[in-house]
Amino acid sequence: MIIKEIIIHNSFSGTGMVDGVSIGWNYGKEDFGKKQTAYHILIHDMEETCVYDSKWVKSSTQNWISCTFDIKSQCAYKINVQIEDSEGTVTTGAQREIITGVKKEEWKAKWISRKTAKPFIAGKQFFLQKEIKKAVISVFGAGQYEAKINGRKIRNTFLDGVWTDYNKRVLYDTCDVTELLIQGQNNITIETGNGWYIGDTSENRHFYTMGTHGYTAYGTYLCCIAQLKVFLKDQAKPVIFYTDASWAVQDSMVTLSNVYGSEDQDGRKRLEDDSWIENISQEHAAVLKEAETPKGELMPAMHPPVIEKKRYMATGYRRISENSYLYDLGQNMSGMFEVCVKGKPGDRIKVTPVEKLTNDGNAHPTVNTFSRYILKGGKPECFCPKFCYASGRWLLIEGACPADQTKNELPVILGVSGRFITSAAKDCGEFHASDQRYDQIIQIIKTAIESNLNHVHTDCPSIEKLGWQEPNHLMGPSIMYLKNVDTLWNKIAGDLRDAQYQVGEKDVDICDPRFVYESGLIPAIAPRYAKFIHAGENTGSFWDIVPWGSSILLAARCQEYFYGNKTVRDENYEAAKDYVDHLWKMYENYSSIYDVKENVHFLCHGLGDWGIRQNEGESRENIETAFLYYDLSVLYEWANESGKPEAEKYKRYMIQLVEEYNSLLLKYNIKTQNWFYDAYDTQEQKITQANQAIPLIFGMVPDHQLESVRNSFRMAIKEGRLASGEIGLRFIFQEAAECGMQDYVHQMIMQDSHPSYYRFIEKGETTLPEFWRDDARSRNHDMMGQIVEWFFCCVAGIQSQDGFSHILIKPQLPEELTWVQCKYKAITGEIEVFYKKDKDGEQLIVETPPNTEAKIYLPKKEQCRWFVNEMEFNDDFYFAQAGGHLHFILR
Repeated sequence: MIIKEIIIHNSFSGTGMVDGVSIGWNYGKEDFGKKQTAYHILIHDMEETCVYDSKWVKSSTQNWISCTFDIKSQCAYKINVQIEDSEGTVTTGAQREIITGVKKEEWKAKWISRKTAKPFIAGKQFFLQKEIKKAVISVFGAGQYEAKINGRKIRNTFLDGVWTDYNKRVLYDTCDVTELLIQGQNNITIETGNGWYIGDTSENRHFYTMGTHGYTAYGTYLCCIAQLKVFLKDQAKPVIFYTDASWAVQDSMVTLSNVYGSEDQDGRKRLEDDSWIENISQEHAAVLKEAETPKGELMPAMHPPVIEKKRYMATGYRRISENSYLYDLGQNMSGMFEVCVKGKPGDRIKVTPVEKLTNDGNAHPTVNTFSRYILKGGKPECFCPKFCYASGRWLLIEGACPADQTKNELPVILGVSGRFITSAAKDCGEFHASDQRYDQIIQIIKTAIESNLNHVHTDCPSIEKLGWQEPNHLMGPSIMYLKNVDTLWNKIAGDLRDAQYQVGEKDVDICDPRFVYESGLIPAIAPRYAKFIHAGENTGSFWDIVPWGSSILLAARCQEYFYGNKTVRDENYEAAKDYVDHLWKMYENYSSIYDVKENVHFLCHGLGDWGIRQNEGESRENIETAFLYYDLSVLYEWANESGKPEAEKYKRYMIQLVEEYNSLLLKYNIKTQNWFYDAYDTQEQKITQANQAIPLIFGMVPDHQLESVRNSFRMAIKEGRLASGEIGLRFIFQEAAECGMQDYVHQMIMQDSHPSYYRFIEKGETTLPEFWRDDARSRNHDMMGQIVEWFFCCVAGIQSQDGFSHILIKPQLPEELTWVQCKYKAITGEIEVFYKKDKDGEQLIVETPPNTEAKIYLPKKEQCRWFVNEMEFNDDFYFAQAGGHLHFILR
């Protein structure tokens, strides 16, 4: 068997004396029908010394294999894997290199600064006497940074400088820079920007969390740290260069760095080369005292960096006023927008990103975000932010004019482009259907997803830019069918643990003193770049919202299903336990908190089914309490599997909660003669889609009433119109598939008025807006994009609960579709489903990876002809062993 790719699931380098790596691999189509019977892993250091030897292990396991060895700081290691298959063939040759970070005790570098809260550049010149064998740099700039060696960026990335709670963790980047160094004189520079570390703004430019939302700077001075290890040929001992007081510092050309998308640059300060570093009178760096440095522990970043996905060139412009022009990039995006101009020294231009237009076609910026640039003059020059990004489809440029509109006094615009930036997380899914509207819907959602994948999963790249946590599990499956985000979700899990309230920490809500935030609480956003401790008058708390904090359990559950990742649940366990205990305390105290005479138990402090209308939710008791039950069920499963003594406690909690929930909310409808879940927050009988779907999916409905509640759900969706916010969406889609009502979901998503996905297509949106309305606040939100999961999981039918070692294929096409084609690159290999139906019957073509097992649903098995040697049926399923290409014809 030939390994196609070695996967690095997790790396532990840099955190202790004995560390290692967790790896996996996958196979290609040429090995259909084969099973792995044994593996042999060898890891060698740069001197070709074997540092890890697994020996031959008799196992079919191909993912999450831990290799522990005593690492060295900033070194390269080569991983080699040998495989024996079911035919007795042994193959070798699969290889992958990893680069390690810096062990905690081996940091020589100092935090250096210019003792300013404004961007600055630090530089150092050094000489290498011999030819370079390998060079590794570990670097961080608080908050953002751009590092170069000999004038070239150390890697082709953007917005370097990981977003974390810098009081808890500082995640530095490590990369191979061998190709950038030369034998002889070399220069290294690090330029810092503010980012989230020290927020900066001016002229009332947008900074959402500053002021009433409680943003607090993490330090007084911008600073950076770097350590470069160079291995030279014919020299045993490497040389190490690091930040200290010998580094030169000076002004950056960036005069304002606002993380919300405003950046000012003075082109007159642009440095043409690095000669300034060795100027004898050049100012030198200050080494910061411990009290002045970031407080968090230095740890290696393990998630993908931010890259440029695509560049969009302006397709045209229109004149707005005497000196302003609006350029159309054709695509809304999270962008670093570039304007190339030619003009006189000191000329000034203003650039404003725009997400939407007024009815008469003029710019209507979502927020007051804009950038200014002062020209150096004399020749063409380009302005592009270094340390921030914004959201927009259009660019409003003021103070310059297009070449064909030349005015002597104004700079000439030579080019306008948008650099679409996103996480480097790899694409892994494709979906196409006979109805091309499906392709259009998935495209605007995918672009919104990518626009919001950064160092956190943002809620939008324009207004808030915050890590609101609920989409990490509600949107998690939809994202994971399109992008491999396992290591990014690991990083986000760390943000959640950092954000959790610790013993002795306490806040009381500013607007509603009933809401007390204390030990165990996981707040709604992580990192905590704000404090939303001001509940809405009729909406509940924005800080303690159960589906948001539940990400500590439910996002980890998504990772387990898609990637087989159980490591993150082990890391989250104690935090999850404390969080659920916090919620249970509030559940039991419901009557006293809300001054209710009856002794009833609920949670209702969050937002309910948020987004059913703009900035509104409903059914808070129903939603928040049901999510507590789901949290308890997941936590019980984790505790039970690990043999934890508290498992029985959480099982008792589950039993008590579901009995109380059903006694209070499960009611009988005399008219329809069906049981249903009533909304607790209204006097009127209200049978909502979400309030039926959520307890059905969570397993809260008594067995003898299950079909009756399903009938109530069926009646709630029979109009073919969505009536849900973001919390209920995925469960409505899932339950509709379970009930065989795919046609109704098709109707829902294709309505010509809201709520509807296709309505957005018809209105010309190129990314998904925030709420179900044409004038939604943000035009680039992914929180409502949960239909993608339905496309892959319910229509194409690709499912798993263990990282696709065991695969279920169960396609269910709505009547309106005649075919669907879907590809998903799982960590075990590529899965493909093609399902077609016509007047002559149905065809199903399935490909599953070698060394996996698949159950393929065939509802017409008795009419099935096939192109495989033999078939093993159990009920309506065909069991495919070891993967393969299977072609079924059903007449």
